[in-house]
Amino acid sequence: MLQHFKQWIKCMCSCLVRPHTFDTIDLTHPAVQLPEETVIETYLQQCYYVQSVMLYPPSGAMDAPKYTLIPRASQSLKTFQEIPMLVIFLYQHHKAGVQAEAMEFLLCCLDFLSIQISSEQKSDEKYNKTLADEFYTAQSKMLAYLSIMGKIREFMEQILANGDRFINGVLSLLEQCPAELIVVRKDVLITLKFFFISDLRPKFIQLLPRLLSEVALIGSGYTAVDHLRLE
Repeated sequence: MLQHFKQWIKCMCSCLVRPHTFDTIDLTHPAVQLPEETVIETYLQQCYYVQSVMLYPPSGAMDAPKYTLIPRASQSLKTFQEIPMLVIFLYQHHKAGVQAEAMEFLLCCLDFLSIQISSEQKSDEKYNKTLADEFYTAQSKMLAYLSIMGKIREFMEQILANGDRFINGVLSLLEQCPAELIVVRKDVLITLKFFFISDLRPKFIQLLPRLLSEVALIGSGYTAVDHLRLE
């Protein structure tokens, strides 16, 4: 099962780094009139969020049929967010049998945490903010997984070996996290407490100016600032 999860996260990483993954796709006017099943199957291959699909009307009909397209579980970031806790559950109950796979999964989590949405994508009028919010939430879940597994010496050694990549990923998450995702930002800050007292602390000290900037700590939104200042 962990091999499947590892392959899943690798595929998700490959999809998320594509230039137009976070674009809103217009599925209301199919370019070519094909059988409904063929059109739906084609759409599902690029579906990462719930969206409406309007196909061509049947012969003699006035209105085109409209469907709500739900992404496959393998392409849903909401489903993806639950994987880290499942891996922890498997590790707790089958430690001897999944040690190597759990270590490989941790490295995949570091890859996922390193993904960033470019400023060009964010400025595009097609930018899908809802999908981006799900992505940032998934990253926070991966960070929580790393903090839990990091309490085990072998796993912390792997995180330390990739320390610079890990810290840059965390700081990018804080800097890019939308202002309205207050709970996500709060969860990230709480999770970071563990790493601040770990062997990673010297690497954080080197980046204190970036870490202590208000953009990284509490964001720029009024609600986020008002809420997090009181925490």
